[in-house]
Amino acid sequence: MLRLLGSSRHSALPLVRERVQPVMRTVGQRSAALLLGSTLIGVAVGLLVQADLGLAPYDVLSSGIERLMGISLGQAGWIVAAVLFVVSSLLGHRPSVWGIGYIVANGVAVDTTSWLLNEPGSITARLAFVVAGIVVMALGVNVVLYSGTTGGPFELLMLAGEDRGIQRTHTRYFLDVTVLVAGIVLGGAFGIATVVYAALMGLVLQVIRQFFIDYDTGRKARLGADPTSQVNQTAT
Repeated sequence: MLRLLGSSRHSALPLVRERVQPVMRTVGQRSAALLLGSTLIGVAVGLLVQADLGLAPYDVLSSGIERLMGISLGQAGWIVAAVLFVVSSLLGHRPSVWGIGYIVANGVAVDTTSWLLNEPGSITARLAFVVAGIVVMALGVNVVLYSGTTGGPFELLMLAGEDRGIQRTHTRYFLDVTVLVAGIVLGGAFGIATVVYAALMGLVLQVIRQFFIDYDTGRKARLGADPTSQVNQTAT
């Protein structure tokens, strides 16, 4: 859990992926799960935006670009991802259709949620938005992982680092710290929620991941005990 401390939505994906077995098999299932997970992640960012107490590291940079260029946060996130995709491509890892779809869905969900939600009026409500944002973010990350897709910018850069003998965790720390510092320099939305996110994200990711594992284990056990399912499996 310690290595997930302070991870952004993009760096958490490859770190948790090592211990998650995807369960989606067909292209339709994978597409639906990727869309759902990406949308949940975007909704989580939108909740943090409306809480107005700070964003996660990657989004601190996006918010700095948003402020400077006068564009939406989702569009700023696309710009950051596009630059990182170019870098990863130059290092030998090109983005897939899944990875591009993941980024596009994130941006659309971020902007849509930010437009639909109203900024809370009390500090209690703001904190509730922060907690909800962290939980929804962790849920979205796990759904994306179980789709067996992605290939987001941080993941590709971690793979490029591994090709050059650099551990994933080291690349992850470098990327998260770099985007956070760059975001602060650009005047991005750094605040108490950034610190709370860094402290809680790893724990919440692990809790929700365990819930998914327990559910999948129970489902397999139920299917194994169901005579009908055994007949169907034999027939196939």
